[in-house]
Amino acid sequence: MEIYTDAQYVCNVIMAIQKSSCMPLHHKMSSFDLVKRLCSCWDENKHKIIKVKAHRTLQEASNTEDMWQILGNSCADMAASSAITRESPEVLQAAKQADDFSKQERQKMMAVFRFLIDLNLQQMKCLQENQQSNLLHLHSVDGSVPSKISGSMSVCEPFNLAKCRFCHMMRP
Repeated sequence: MEIYTDAQYVCNVIMAIQKSSCMPLHHKMSSFDLVKRLCSCWDENKHKIIKVKAHRTLQEASNTEDMWQILGNSCADMAASSAITRESPEVLQAAKQADDFSKQERQKMMAVFRFLIDLNLQQMKCLQENQQSNLLHLHSVDGSVPSKISGSMSVCEPFNLAKCRFCHMMRP
């Protein structure tokens, strides 16, 4: 049986089913109840999924088979649109509420992510400022504390050394 679809998600699910006899993580996928049922009955020796491009016109057809795929996809789209218009108002309202809730949750999650990114950037900025003020411990090559920075200086980096070899100062 050949199944034609313009849905990349469906093709991806079928490929995942074919790669592993039955996906152990199908419960984490969208529409997991349908994926579970599909997983239990899919037989790659009997079934074949064929991806067709969506929203094409007959003028774009390259051959007769391509034309039939365009017509079939168009009919399937019209049938789906017609089915939605015949759905009960309660189901349509529930679907709209679920969609609105999902969008609101996504906006909230994005705000949390933005906060965490900003927090991380501030932490990095504080660490850089702290490193600039505390990390560089300059010494002259002979170990004396220099009066100014020159080419004969050695830099002690506290995070890399437990103890400065010149002044024997202990590091945090």
